[in-house]
Amino acid sequence: QQEDSLVGILSVGSVRPGTQLCPGSLNAHKLASLSPPPPPPFPSSLRQVRETLVFAAKLAGAPEARVDTLLAELGLGVCKDTHVGTIFFKGISGGQKRRLSIAVELISAPSLLLLDEPTSGLDSASALQVIQVLKNLGQKSGVAVACSLHQPGHDAWALLNQVSFMAG
Repeated sequence: QQEDSLVGILSVGSVRPGTQLCPGSLNAHKLASLSPPPPPPFPSSLRQVRETLVFAAKLAGAPEARVDTLLAELGLGVCKDTHVGTIFFKGISGGQKRRLSIAVELISAPSLLLLDEPTSGLDSASALQVIQVLKNLGQKSGVAVACSLHQPGHDAWALLNQVSFMAG
């Protein structure tokens, strides 16, 4: 069912422009221009981590220096020369893949990063690492980070600044 996630709710039009999503925060007007990224022109799993970000930077018209900054900020420097991987070819870990997908979105320096369950499918250590990266990103870069989380662990919960509950 589409309305089980934040992206699903926004995509079926349940949130009308001007609707306050949480007090003193985002509203649907600011979300109107958001759209999912287009699929890559060839499988990103065959590229290395740094190569994936360089490609994304060229598509976004971002300076290549941004790639190295993001690799450092998201803790991907240790795997920058590793292939992303496929089901047949071992590559980077699930947590590293999640951080790489976040880095691809950040390459264009957005003012808002909206994530739907960024820790889904990750073990607790990887999930905590993703939440820590997002918190640091918000504090250091000034990027507003809004995300939906399903059952965050105690340590991840302690890192959150503002919490709003959604029920359907």
